Amino acid sequence: MVNIDIDEPREKAARFAARYKLPYQSLLDETGRVPEAYGVMGVPSLVLIDKDDKIICRQCRSVDTILDKIFPI
Repeated sequence: MVNIDIDEPREKAARFAARYKLPYQSLLDETGRVPEAYGVMGVPSLVLIDKDDKIICRQCRSVDTILDKIFPI
């Protein structure tokens, strides 16, 4: 899981990640290409992508169910 900041200054994104002690990597989209590449219409957005870069779902309502199927216990 990663967080991708879009159109934010590097310093602001770093302060946010540090302030909230994000338990995952936070990346910065400096070119603004991520929304177009993954069909992001607004933020925050959730896009679940598999290891082959295939989009599994956008704005998944049942992400836990989907993850359970991908990563069975």
